[in-house]
Amino acid sequence: SFPGCIVIVDGQDVTSDEQDASPNRKKYRVKVIEQGESKTEVVATSYPFPPRYNGNPIRFTPVQVTAIRSGLSPGLTTIIGPPGTGKTDVAVQIISNLYHSFPTQKTVVV
Repeated sequence: SFPGCIVIVDGQDVTSDEQDASPNRKKYRVKVIEQGESKTEVVATSYPFPPRYNGNPIRFTPVQVTAIRSGLSPGLTTIIGPPGTGKTDVAVQIISNLYHSFPTQKTVVV
């Protein structure tokens, strides 16, 4: 949600529309355009999800999902644990999500 903004999705103004769940998975390129102090426009243009991308076959535990969400949030995230707890799987998922969400951006992993 973008309170106080004009929201345009695929060329249609959906500022006041209710969000409906689409059965088709889509990716969006989002651009925020400042048009003065009190007016902001959010433009989302969809493009098809790659047909070869079937998602990750690994099932994550609730703790791993929390770690992935933390890794995708701003700030520093440290993943620790004993051998065999899925630290590498979590790190790979974080990097994959970052890459697929921002394909034109450079990602630095330390």
